[in-house]
Amino acid sequence: YMTKSAISKLTKKLIEKGFVESYQKPENKKEIYFRLTKKGAEINQVHDSLHQEFLERDKIIFDEVTDDQYEEVLQFLAKYSRHLDIEMKKVFVPFLVAPYVSNSSEQALMVTLLTSVYAFCVFFAAPGLGALSDRFGRRPILLICFIGSALGYFIFGLGGALWVLFLGRMIEGITGGSIS
Repeated sequence: YMTKSAISKLTKKLIEKGFVESYQKPENKKEIYFRLTKKGAEINQVHDSLHQEFLERDKIIFDEVTDDQYEEVLQFLAKYSRHLDIEMKKVFVPFLVAPYVSNSSEQALMVTLLTSVYAFCVFFAAPGLGALSDRFGRRPILLICFIGSALGYFIFGLGGALWVLFLGRMIEGITGGSIS
């Protein structure tokens, strides 16, 4: 997560070093666009070649990973995801909800609703995820679920408003196929 000011500072430094230039389109004087300069494109090409080199270097390891080992990693990630979810409910949720409610009974209600909305979403999304697993295979759907859970945790952690907390929990619940 980066703030707007951090992105502005980074962009300013890239412009100062001649890696990026700003421009405006003739039909849109409101927006400012950015593009790589020749120098920036050269650095990007070096980055891409290093990235490809790292992929090829690591391919040796990943090619040796068996289906059973891959399955064990997925099972571990599922188990750890469940563990994090339980711990988050116990420890963090009450503190995240507190700024948005006026008393402890409202806080307890919101924690209960956040837990319930997660379970509700899991209940209704699980059959669909199961059907997708049957069609596309278990691994791709599990990976999508892990990414969705991470996104849900991220949004939930950002907070900012009570509805954001609910949105994060709903995303976690909808992608909660890793719990079964």
